[in-house]
Amino acid sequence: MNFIDMRTVLLGLAATDVIGALVLGLLYWHNRGRYKGLGLFLLAFLMHSAGIALMLGRGALPDAIGIFAANISAMGGLLCLYSGLCRFWDRACDLRPPLAMLGLFAALHAYFTFAVPSLHARTLNLNVWLAAFFSLCAWVARAGAPPALRPSALFTTLVFVAFAAVSLARVGLGLFGGVASDFFQSGAADTSLVLVFQLLTVLLVFGLFLMVNRRLLADAQADFEGR
Repeated sequence: MNFIDMRTVLLGLAATDVIGALVLGLLYWHNRGRYKGLGLFLLAFLMHSAGIALMLGRGALPDAIGIFAANISAMGGLLCLYSGLCRFWDRACDLRPPLAMLGLFAALHAYFTFAVPSLHARTLNLNVWLAAFFSLCAWVARAGAPPALRPSALFTTLVFVAFAAVSLARVGLGLFGGVASDFFQSGAADTSLVLVFQLLTVLLVFGLFLMVNRRLLADAQADFEGR
């Protein structure tokens, strides 16, 4: 018997996303004229929270909404996060690779939702692409920053790396530990990994907030020295 069920963990994750969106919304409001990309950080959390909310309706909602649309919304949030990081660092953003990744993910998820329904295949598909998107975000968070500001992005980069590692752990669990026939009846190991996602979400909000504020301090110092 699990110490906590998947539905409760997802409810907590959705609440964490909403709180994160409020924090990032304030960050966007106060700095929207200074830096680009902050609105995309906010949109990313809103899309992810919407996706989790739709997942909670799985069973009551049609599969096209509770499974397919829910996962597309959550994954689309990561695309917004990647684009926001590019814009925040004033880096040229080629959206073709992540859009291709999202398209392939959507095609496979649709196939394993409607043509050949398989929770096991959908879980593997989701977490493989989560690991890929989080790795992409880690790369642009670190490499996209100007050399002088890269230390300010280190914490956020490590959080993205941790997200990717947890996603790969869920892939390994799916390959070697099996997947429950009902997502809400997942075993303790998978439920615990999703709970780690919630904790990492809190750290991600903190990391993004810290990254923006450290850039503000660096710009203020540069402006002071210039004067």
